[in-house]
Amino acid sequence: MRRALKEFIWFYNEIRVHQNLGELTPMEAWQGKTIADVRRLQDEQPGQWSSALNGLLVGYRVRC
Repeated sequence: MRRALKEFIWFYNEIRVHQNLGELTPMEAWQGKTIADVRRLQDEQPGQWSSALNGLLVGYRVRC
């Protein structure tokens, strides 16, 4: 259970974008990034598919 919670928290904070945070992840918002910073970073480096909880949560990680 602890491993599953740790995976979920990682996914929630670093992969999943949040509408109330202006399409930023909580980690990006905490670091003070703007959506312009994130888009610039997306142009500079490739992303990767990430998953958690045996594939139940899937997202495209580009930004952190």
